[in-house]
Amino acid sequence: MQTILLKSFIFLRGGELDKNIDFILASKSSRRREILEAAGYNFIIMEAKDELNIIGEEYNEDLVLKCAEEKAKSVYNEIKDNEELKNKVIVASDTIVVINNTIIGKPKDREDAHRILSLLSGTTHFVETAVSICKSGNVLNGKDRTYITFRKLTDKEIYDYIENFPPYDKAGSYGIQDHGNDFHTKIDGDLDTVLGFSMKVFYELYKKIKE
Repeated sequence: MQTILLKSFIFLRGGELDKNIDFILASKSSRRREILEAAGYNFIIMEAKDELNIIGEEYNEDLVLKCAEEKAKSVYNEIKDNEELKNKVIVASDTIVVINNTIIGKPKDREDAHRILSLLSGTTHFVETAVSICKSGNVLNGKDRTYITFRKLTDKEIYDYIENFPPYDKAGSYGIQDHGNDFHTKIDGDLDTVLGFSMKVFYELYKKIKE
């Protein structure tokens, strides 16, 4: 496994790829699909059957990389004997929210969402997104990190947000892209890392695996 760690404070896209590249997106995430579609790429989607559960674990540098790689390998194992698909590049990704060295997952219910947003209120946390690219069983991994500072939130603001923008499919209980979300006062890094897919990591890894 090779790992490329890219510093989020360097806003460097690394150029664009040919829009005619052909790959499999190993993800059920609508946001990842939307990011790649908005960038003009065509791809097929195959949901990974095997995923690691690391929510609540103590943070370490490799966890999000392992999660993304597990997804890529899961799809590769599904297609490796398929003559039509076995040579396609597989692109997988995973995103974690970390505060106080603990990985925060998706909320279980309304009160859990309130608990998580209260925890983030008035503090700085970070979001890491890893990308894993697999071709013929060979894997390259990389990740990016963005720091986000929240202003102090009131209980009413939190409950109003949960009511208007149900956060149950969002790690950290919020979507930075949600209309009217003004919880953050500072973003240090790339926005697409927070949205769930780092384009600069994707560019870098794709170019390397095709070399």
